Amino acid sequence: MTTPNTNNNIKYLRVELIGGLCNKLFCLISAIDICLLEGYVLIEPDFGWKRPVKMGDIWNLDKLIAGVSGLKIISQAELSIQQDTVIINKSGTELWKYSETILAKQRAECRLSRSGDTCCRVIACLEPCSELLSRIAGGFENSIAVHFRTETDWLEYSKRKQRRMPAGERVWTNNADIAGMVMREFGQDAKIFFTCGENRDEITSLFATCGENRSEITGLLGNKRAQCYYNDDLEYEQNAALNWYICSIAGGGFVGLSRSTFSNLICLKRALAGIGGECWIYNWGNAGLVRRVDMGLQPEAEKAIKKVTILV
Repeated sequence: MTTPNTNNNIKYLRVELIGGLCNKLFCLISAIDICLLEGYVLIEPDFGWKRPVKMGDIWNLDKLIAGVSGLKIISQAELSIQQDTVIINKSGTELWKYSETILAKQRAECRLSRSGDTCCRVIACLEPCSELLSRIAGGFENSIAVHFRTETDWLEYSKRKQRRMPAGERVWTNNADIAGMVMREFGQDAKIFFTCGENRDEITSLFATCGENRSEITGLLGNKRAQCYYNDDLEYEQNAALNWYICSIAGGGFVGLSRSTFSNLICLKRALAGIGGECWIYNWGNAGLVRRVDMGLQPEAEKAIKKVTILV
């Protein structure tokens, strides 16, 4: 954490982060970009879905500050507010619009820069804080990570959005279909790590029973070939951050959907880190999983599988 500067010329940026974990990350990236451009010091924002959680209780701030040259962050407690202290406030809506403006240009150009794009600079060094990382063991190097976006809120969202989707793309895919596509693509002996917001027991059971030859995969649960992670002692977004990170380092590949910021930032993190294994989506066509080539940049499924992103 950066030590606050008592220089009266210092300006501080206080921000609101909105949405789920990775929507909040896009807002945070906007805030960091603004700080770097304007010379502001970022006041540590809150994360959390069910209750506020300090950013430093989810993400490793020291590694982030070291990895993004020029970034300064102080906690609310460290901020000494004096009469002439200047604090600039940015709402989540403002930060989201800022992010979308930058993303529109990147999507049109199909181009990302490791050193020039703040999003790449942040995601490349982003990892959960050490206290969270200490809660998970290794062993994900050969796993295929799968993001199930089938929560109740996504079902309701999909009913509204499907009418406006491009031909061939679907917003909603049920748990059984996703599990079936994964098993057909990677085989019945595949080691699976999956992440989801709901229905963990149901999804675990699906991996133990789906497939053409059920007798060969009945033992998946006992062999821990299909596993997930959730700790009731942690806030929801602390769990989400750990799941995001595990999916980002799983060496066997990653399966998600192009309409999810969670899936998309996993793909970007994997590309920046050079993690082996392809990224796939399940929300396009009827032929099963399709390999994406966009490094998580394109939300439209057809563009995600056809528009190659160049990383420089």
